[in-house]
Amino acid sequence: MPTTTAADWRLEQISKWPEKTFQQQVINLARQLGWWVYHTYRSDRSTPGFPDLYMAHPEHGILLRELKTEKGRISPAQRDAMAVIEKAGGDVAVWRPRHWASREIHEALNPGGRNW
Repeated sequence: MPTTTAADWRLEQISKWPEKTFQQQVINLARQLGWWVYHTYRSDRSTPGFPDLYMAHPEHGILLRELKTEKGRISPAQRDAMAVIEKAGGDVAVWRPRHWASREIHEALNPGGRNW
């Protein structure tokens, strides 16, 4: 019988988060670490494909992140927008709950920072 590690269990639980819960966790952490966070609440009135979060920090720069559940798909408009932003030199990526579980998000928002 396979043994479930604490990390496996944690990933399984976090992977069940709806996108809204995941997004709020990221926003809360970013603000706690001194990031200014912008999220468009009415995406139907915005340019199609713009990433979910625009985050700016005086020491760490600007991050644009699209948030998706583990099974969430990137739309063609999102893919196109991210390609343009990246080509222009922007730091843009997709974050999923597995990136929270692995602490990748924590490290991106707190580079070289305190231990978690």
